[in-house]
Amino acid sequence: MDQQIKVKMEELNKQGLGYKRISKQLNLNVNTVASYFKRKDIQFRPVYCKNCGYKIIQMNKTGRKKKFCSEKCRLSYYKYLKNRYVIL
Repeated sequence: MDQQIKVKMEELNKQGLGYKRISKQLNLNVNTVASYFKRKDIQFRPVYCKNCGYKIIQMNKTGRKKKFCSEKCRLSYYKYLKNRYVIL
């Protein structure tokens, strides 16, 4: 893959396009685009805490992605859901 395509992929990513749209515009395989961004360690979209909305900094490269910024947020989120779906 030449440098021109890599620059174009990064521009389209900054515009907010997903892997599928980038691959269609540049006539590349979706897996090629995805692996490029994963190798370059370019985070596709920032991840925000499901409870408070604080931006989460991903620390692990493998495994599950974080959904909450802290244990306190995780507990309060699920406690809220539990109370919300109580059937009387």
